[in-house]
Amino acid sequence: MIYPAGCVVVLYDPKLNQQRFLWSDNNKAITCVAISSNGRYLAAGEVGSLLIQGEANFLKMGNKPAIIVWELGAECSGRPVAQLRGHQFGIAAVAFAPDSKHIVSAGFQQDGFLHLWEWRSGKSIASTKVATKVRNRGRLRFLNCITYALCFRFSG
Repeated sequence: MIYPAGCVVVLYDPKLNQQRFLWSDNNKAITCVAISSNGRYLAAGEVGSLLIQGEANFLKMGNKPAIIVWELGAECSGRPVAQLRGHQFGIAAVAFAPDSKHIVSAGFQQDGFLHLWEWRSGKSIASTKVATKVRNRGRLRFLNCITYALCFRFSG
């Protein structure tokens, strides 16, 4: 069982009744997690700053929350193998492509962007602004497509 708990991701093995923890170096709350189809990698999205209305209607910008990727299994050092930055306010959902080479992410409603990542290189290879409301803590999954060019389903 894998779940976020504040700034950590908890890996719980019910057979052994043991927990392992993966920490973000950024000390930001984890909002969502995904495991690659080959079971070797875990991706987690962070929360960033949200819009804050202060004196004189000042809007505080986000602080570039990350999508953090760890390697699982015996090789798991607990240190991230990649950090992807492209969203402004937080990551609502992440998903791995079936080949585990790409990650798709949806930003919080205030961000409104979807990104397709080549996560090993750290590059966003495609992005688009979402035309509909994105619910925070939704779910993404890739659909059967010829290419992965933002061909997925989001449900919240």
